[in-house]
Amino acid sequence: MPLSDDSFGDDESTPGLGLAVLSEALYLANLLLAPGIAFGVLVWLWHKYKYSAPPLARQHLRQTTFVSLYGGILIVWDRLFGTFRDEDPAEPCVYGTRGALNSWDPLWANAEVYWALAKDSWHAANWGDKLRVWVKPPGWRPADVAQRFPKPAFDISRVQTFHPPMHRAVQWFAGMQFAALLGGVAVFLWHADSLPLPQAAVWCAALTAGLWAVGAVTQGRISMLEVLLIEAAALATANSAAGLLDLHRIFKPLTMLIAIFMVANYVHPALGSNQKIAAISASAAVGKRWLLAALLGSLSGDVALMFEGFFIPGLVAFLLAHIAYLGLLRQGVAWFPSRRALAATAGVGATMYAFLWIGGLPAGLRAQARAASCSAIRCWPPTSSGCRCHWRNSGCWPATTRRRF
Repeated sequence: MPLSDDSFGDDESTPGLGLAVLSEALYLANLLLAPGIAFGVLVWLWHKYKYSAPPLARQHLRQTTFVSLYGGILIVWDRLFGTFRDEDPAEPCVYGTRGALNSWDPLWANAEVYWALAKDSWHAANWGDKLRVWVKPPGWRPADVAQRFPKPAFDISRVQTFHPPMHRAVQWFAGMQFAALLGGVAVFLWHADSLPLPQAAVWCAALTAGLWAVGAVTQGRISMLEVLLIEAAALATANSAAGLLDLHRIFKPLTMLIAIFMVANYVHPALGSNQKIAAISASAAVGKRWLLAALLGSLSGDVALMFEGFFIPGLVAFLLAHIAYLGLLRQGVAWFPSRRALAATAGVGATMYAFLWIGGLPAGLRAQARAASCSAIRCWPPTSSGCRCHWRNSGCWPATTRRRF
């Protein structure tokens, strides 16, 4: 479609959206990437479309052009009248918040201030103070809380930049991942208004998971391979929700392949980086083989269920995977060591069987393979819960409840 004053070259559901986004991108490019050149393009667009552009685009064009222009005028003004001052090495600029975040976790960066308010509200003795914490100006704290949990006064000379040690390979990896995620965020924001709310929520969660993983790897909390695992799992989920089956068929098996590779190359931290887990003990080696068998069975089941005509082979693969998980979980522990966990799980399983048999499952699927698979799945929660109760006498029922569901 040819470029025109009215459409700006695309058929938009929101008139002027493309031009508005372009003006904001040029504004950022003028600040960060190509000062002057991007500003020249921005001025040209403002001159060409200031009368004919839709209101949305006209407002964004006007704002970005004049803000950039004012900034340029101030720079020239400082140079002409000698008011410009270089940064003083004796008093360097300090960027950031007054309270040290000490994290590159985007979720914690947004939640940290609310967590601090929640703790102050919890510790406040007066009910009025518990509520005032949330509406008072920043920095206000109840007197009793400030006395019991004092915070040191802010001293700008003692502020330290958060800079954890990081290998150069991790720096490059995190930089490339962050750039790719920024591109994904831009694409998501471009199409967000046309996406159904459930799909938009899934894509937002996938991008958030990726950004969290990049922040975690830069702090040494997870490895680069674990970042790829999280991203592949997030993309598999998002593509499935969006109906992009071809991409889902790539990322779901890829997630399992990364997990299998991680388990196969796992190094026990107690032994150092040059000794494999097989050297720990015979039981640990057996457990590793059980886990690899379970993951391979899950991978085979995932691939089989992606294609028509392979339902039963996929079901059998998952049955074998669950048997392998059971073999992993019951190492050194008798079958069903907790009778209470077994009874509770059997009750939930009986209810599920009744629902599937009466109205939830077609008659053609009421086969022995299905029953065997469900039985293996139902054996997993009481066995794992029983293992937990065997290893730790406390916390049995919470663990049982989690695994049942």
